[in-house]
Amino acid sequence: MGANAGLAVATDAMNRPQLARLAQLVRAHVTPEAGRVGGLGLSYKPDTSVVDESPGLLLANQLAADGLPVTVFDPAAGHEARPLLATSVVGASSPAACPDGSDVVVVTVPWPAFRDLPQILAARPRPRLVVIDCWRLFDRASLEGLAQLVSGQPDAWRGEQQGIERGKEPPYHHRKPCSRSGCPLERPMSPHLSAYR
Repeated sequence: MGANAGLAVATDAMNRPQLARLAQLVRAHVTPEAGRVGGLGLSYKPDTSVVDESPGLLLANQLAADGLPVTVFDPAAGHEARPLLATSVVGASSPAACPDGSDVVVVTVPWPAFRDLPQILAARPRPRLVVIDCWRLFDRASLEGLAQLVSGQPDAWRGEQQGIERGKEPPYHHRKPCSRSGCPLERPMSPHLSAYR
């Protein structure tokens, strides 16, 4: 169509290493005795069923290719994602069913339903569960005694550079608006893009 796709190509080239980094983070928290992974989120953002090149889908397939048992759930995109998922990836029936069979849970999309994870775990506790939160949905207090909280944000996240302890960062809506036109940043960017802010 004559359009310049340079930005899209460059963005994809930068996002792919972030996917590899997230997969490496997951692998660092699994063991031969506790190697089951749950993925919460398959769409590329909330309130859509679009799954094209979504981080959750790509991560599930990468971990499945590594030989890890993977279970996934998405409120809207499960049906659309199924043909694109590896055959070994299992679809869960609800947000509660996903951590039920998992040792590590990765939140890749900030769906509102996933904010109920602490209540879900309190009612259905999982021993030694690790939650990798790519969207800062939870603080350590909300998961205390329920799961080990691990930040899924890139290592260069600015809070760490400023000495802010993970899990104690301010809620996103308390942060100052961006300088450009005073636009409020209502939610964090994709974990694959947040390193480039």
